Amino acid sequence: MDEAEIERNRLYPRMIDTGRGLSPQVALPMNFRELVPRFYEGSGREYIEGVARATSESIAGMFGSLDYRLAWNDELGLTNIGIGIHSGFDLDPDNNEFREHNLVGSKNGILAFVIAASYVSRLLGNRR
Repeated sequence: MDEAEIERNRLYPRMIDTGRGLSPQVALPMNFRELVPRFYEGSGREYIEGVARATSESIAGMFGSLDYRLAWNDELGLTNIGIGIHSGFDLDPDNNEFREHNLVGSKNGILAFVIAASYVSRLLGNRR
């Protein structure tokens, strides 16, 4: 595989079976820092906050309510998706990906996955 193919493969957000349950895996493009200003200019933050709210409400209808928090940085974009007291999806800017903690096999992982995957899609310029 060449570098371009490796990059394309790692960009597909997915849920991975870890043996303990499903875990979200979401990577960012290598040049994500260059894309953040355009993301903000295009009302990306507001869009992602709407996705988070709608998804949380949808999941609440099936599994009960979830408390979530989104953390933003002017240069890095979305840096954390905190869910409940002990779960989250943190940006690892050195490796261009989100790292989960306590999300494996839980409804929290579903919410984090949808938010992070939607963020990457919007960051890449997709408007839906």
